Amino acid sequence: MRRFVYVAMVALALPSLAAESDAEVAARLLDAALASEGAWIVAAHLTDRIGPRLSGSPQAERAVAWTAETMRSWGL
Repeated sequence: MRRFVYVAMVALALPSLAAESDAEVAARLLDAALASEGAWIVAAHLTDRIGPRLSGSPQAERAVAWTAETMRSWGL
């Protein structure tokens, strides 16, 4: 997962991407995400372990806390 985040950040920061259209960059990022299990792991955790999240619910609060901690652990 961490690798995907770094790849996405680097891909967005490279000056060589200026010649590519937004659609081309988005397609490359989507392809990278689909090639990795990271997004599925995050989605599975949020849906299976935290559950439905209505605004203001304890689950929403847990999802925000988990997401913030996860992003900090990735160095974001």
